[in-house]
Amino acid sequence: MLSDVRATFRQSEKEPYNFIGTIEDGLKNAQSLEIVVRVTEHETINFRIYPHYKDGYVNIDKAKDSDGLMRTMLLFTDHNFLYWGVDDEEDAFCGYTFTLESGFPEKSIETVLRSIRNTDQFVGRLRPYIDGSVAK
Repeated sequence: MLSDVRATFRQSEKEPYNFIGTIEDGLKNAQSLEIVVRVTEHETINFRIYPHYKDGYVNIDKAKDSDGLMRTMLLFTDHNFLYWGVDDEEDAFCGYTFTLESGFPEKSIETVLRSIRNTDQFVGRLRPYIDGSVAK
């Protein structure tokens, strides 16, 4: 594992092709960043990073300003390295998808892993929409 990423991964008990990691130290806005890495049957590797905020996921239905939250996430998708979205439960995540058609992209995966910690600053910028608070 990359020492500067400071996340430990384990294989999911429910989904054998999923690996779960967590970043908890050094964050100012999120309590933790849950990293789900999934290898799909379509020859892709998906990274989803779920910020944990105030003992839960960032959920658009529970946000103080859902429209503002979604609009800002769309702008982040346009301006940032990682894209933003919501899953079937309306929980927000940022992510990245690799295709394996050209082989295993080891260096690119390292770049994504090293970029995950930056998610904390974007959670800070989302806080006014989540609960009306300001970034730390």
